[in-house]
Amino acid sequence: MFGKQKEAARREVDANNKKNHVNQIRLAKKYSFRLDISLKSKKE
Repeated sequence: MFGKQKEAARREVDANNKKNHVNQIRLAKKYSFRLDISLKSKKE
């Protein structure tokens, strides 16, 4: 019983980590894009 509960909890954590990872990549791309724009505007 306890082992199964642990396993389910670990699976849930793994799923959440994957979701967070995807969101972090998405945010990183968005922010790096904005940084590129702001750097270019500063150079001009």
